[in-house]
Amino acid sequence: MQKIRLIKLAFVLPVAFLFLSFPLWAGQYPVHLAIWASLGCFLALGTNITFGYCGQINFGVIFMYALGAYSSAILQLRLGIHFFLALPLACLLTTVATAIVCIPLLRLRGHNLALGTFSLALVTYTVIGMWRNVTGGSDGMFVPATVIFQHEMGDTFYYYFILSLLVLAFIGCERLVSSSAGRAMMAIREDEVAAVAFGINVTRYRRLAFMLNGLLVGLGGVLFGQWNEFLAPSYFDLWMNILIVVMIVFGGLGSNRGSIVGGATIMLLPEALAVFEVWHVLVYGAILLLTLGFMPKGLYVTLASLTRRLRGDILH
Repeated sequence: MQKIRLIKLAFVLPVAFLFLSFPLWAGQYPVHLAIWASLGCFLALGTNITFGYCGQINFGVIFMYALGAYSSAILQLRLGIHFFLALPLACLLTTVATAIVCIPLLRLRGHNLALGTFSLALVTYTVIGMWRNVTGGSDGMFVPATVIFQHEMGDTFYYYFILSLLVLAFIGCERLVSSSAGRAMMAIREDEVAAVAFGINVTRYRRLAFMLNGLLVGLGGVLFGQWNEFLAPSYFDLWMNILIVVMIVFGGLGSNRGSIVGGATIMLLPEALAVFEVWHVLVYGAILLLTLGFMPKGLYVTLASLTRRLRGDILH
């Protein structure tokens, strides 16, 4: 066990140093990609709570993503609130709005829930495009830059700020898994009838899963809007909604580490496939189909299982 801990420490320390020093030696474009990948991790971590751990199909993630982004921008533009105050207020608003939306949605099960949440995503995209007085419609809206001590913050600030919040979000998700709430959610995922028989309040924990989903995805939306400094309906279309779901399936349902892998990979994959021009969507789909076909449990879960098997062979 001591040997395994030393091996882990020898791996973790260089990786931590790499991430902390990354903006100091990497160029502007790699830092830009790192921020983009980190934002995908927020989306995947949040959605994995409902879909991966609680077993609730959620195709309405874009509602939470857009609400977080636009509410933070509107609080700054209309009320003159600083970003550091607008951020928690927008996250709180997204969480409360998700809880309200859940009242009718949680009456649904299975495919009906999938259709209901997908309808929510469709309505969200439509409202963003048509509510010009608030969202700017198809013209979009500019988000005020983050200013600290009269200095406008750049990618280096956002890299460290987003990375810090991502670490906290990951730790929170890991603790959730080992908590009584997390175990209740996983029991609901496995067998809802059995969970009721064991005295688990299914409605309560389903609602909690959606609210936590809203909190993390809303946070991702706030950070995206602030960093990008511009919001438009095209950022919150149905394709983006599908990609968020693909993230957790690709990384591995019910795995926080898988969500990190899937969120970062799926966010960066279109950038890597841009060289294929008009064919990049087909290549993108082919890669996903092949991966899911040969690794149905997701990329991270499959690789972790293989690593444990090889480690066991080496120790023996």
